[in-house]
Amino acid sequence: MRLLVTAILMLAAALPAQVKFKFGAIKDQQQQTKAAEGPADIYAQISFKDENSNGILENRENAVVTVKLMNKGIGDAQEIKVSLVEESATPDPNIYIEKEKTIPRLRPREEMKVEFKIVAGKKVKSAVRKFAIKGIEKEGYDMETAYLELSTQEFEPPKLQFSGLEIIERGEGLYPKKSDGRLEKGERVKVRVMVQNVGLSTAANVRFAVATSTENIKLAENEGELGDIRSGDVKELNFIISPNNRVEASGPLPVYLSMEDATKDGVIRAFQLPILLDQKPEDPKIVSVEAKPTQQKQVTRIQFTGSKSSALADGYVDIKDVPASKTENPNAVAVVIGIENYQNVPSAPYAANDAEIMKRYFENRLGISRDRILLFTNEQVRGIFFKKMFDPERGTLSTYVKPGETDLYVFYSGHGMPNKAADQTFLFPVDGDKEFLEESGYPLSKFYENLNKLNAKSVTVILDACFSGASRSSAQIKEQNLIAAKGIKLKVTKPWTTFKNFTVINSSTGEETSLGFDESETGLFTYFLTAGLKGEADKNKNREITLGELKEYVTTNVTQVSRRISGTQTPEFDGDPNRVMVKY
Repeated sequence: MRLLVTAILMLAAALPAQVKFKFGAIKDQQQQTKAAEGPADIYAQISFKDENSNGILENRENAVVTVKLMNKGIGDAQEIKVSLVEESATPDPNIYIEKEKTIPRLRPREEMKVEFKIVAGKKVKSAVRKFAIKGIEKEGYDMETAYLELSTQEFEPPKLQFSGLEIIERGEGLYPKKSDGRLEKGERVKVRVMVQNVGLSTAANVRFAVATSTENIKLAENEGELGDIRSGDVKELNFIISPNNRVEASGPLPVYLSMEDATKDGVIRAFQLPILLDQKPEDPKIVSVEAKPTQQKQVTRIQFTGSKSSALADGYVDIKDVPASKTENPNAVAVVIGIENYQNVPSAPYAANDAEIMKRYFENRLGISRDRILLFTNEQVRGIFFKKMFDPERGTLSTYVKPGETDLYVFYSGHGMPNKAADQTFLFPVDGDKEFLEESGYPLSKFYENLNKLNAKSVTVILDACFSGASRSSAQIKEQNLIAAKGIKLKVTKPWTTFKNFTVINSSTGEETSLGFDESETGLFTYFLTAGLKGEADKNKNREITLGELKEYVTTNVTQVSRRISGTQTPEFDGDPNRVMVKY
């Protein structure tokens, strides 16, 4: 036997080199055949994410398209060339996209992802541009083509504008001769100047300087920083002025304001302030900043040609996927109300959806036990529901609250109603009658008063409702008047500011309309609130979301997106900004 083995080895050694190579080639070919046994079957998940998460690529903004490929076949996928190519005959040269990327091999049940960075230049135009997303596999087992409909927004610069001023005569180091709101020779007073950004972009890192062309006017504290001024926002600056007895001026004093932001897009140069001797300044003039026709309303979308591809986020956060957090609050209770289909007034689109999804966030993100989350929608909220729920002595909620121990949450989505005098506002049941508002509505003042009387450890109220007298609208749903005087100036107070441990979050100010968001089929506010609670608001990435972080994220995004839908919506947050809402 040993002699036979030796003979075989000697024979193999004597074979020509090319023959030995053929043995290796046959082996390699067998391995390749084995790797290619059966077809590859490529599935894809695609997402789009821009820096401010509003689904629109704005000038000088970056975005990322992520393509996650999965091989659900039984053979290897080889050399998958993934590309993102614009289909327009006239591509925008101000949109920069990374080139084709290759995945060398994708084995069965394996997943890999590639990312394409997109950058918009300053001169990008407002448009919706279509890009084909392709994955070409070497052996022909290609990915189904998908399409990115990229919404871009051209540059709308910030515009800083003087709004008004007033004379402040009381304070340390000031010397007024009279307290009449007028400036006289020989006085030393403070001038408070109001400046508004009437442009559509944020003016970042704004600085100011006040100067005079005469030595007879002394200025102090006349340079400084104002930080960022968002579109529509008003900020105040203060400086000290003292005209001596030699000042001669028949019109405005020679005092000039200059301002500029970091990019020098929003600039005020040597604007002569209307400061007159012995005359009271005019009242400030604040303007409403509305979207222009060039403002993009459609968000970026992803379309698919088959069933093997899906969107990870479709331009936005998937708020319906609610992962569990580390937050536990066994003593908490939540009342969740959503009224959409009103009987006697126009509907509140998506309000019932708001309640359904918030129930899941109270459970999975805020750690409230499922059996302590009380959900009520539409027909369940009729008649004297609010009284039966919130009465501090006989109401349903009183049986759940242990004084000093229970964290109480209330979420309401639906119509809010102001009375004709605009001095009282009401929560409105599904069968409410606006002609008998005092009888069928539930006064917001009574609502807060009764919550306070429950003596809970803490109270958090979240309202996705407006009290402007208009119905909820969206990009696809027109606004309707609920009362004769829409947009009235409310004369109501905020009683919760005097209560202990209250956090109150309103979806808009009293004169604004709270909008719906068609993409998520929720309220615009509820969408960004839940996205924030899911983790988008965690600015410092420490796995904790504070009320302050949530406020910044929600307010910034709701304000930006609302202007592209229908006017401005500005959420309001009252409470401790350091309060940790979610740990995950």
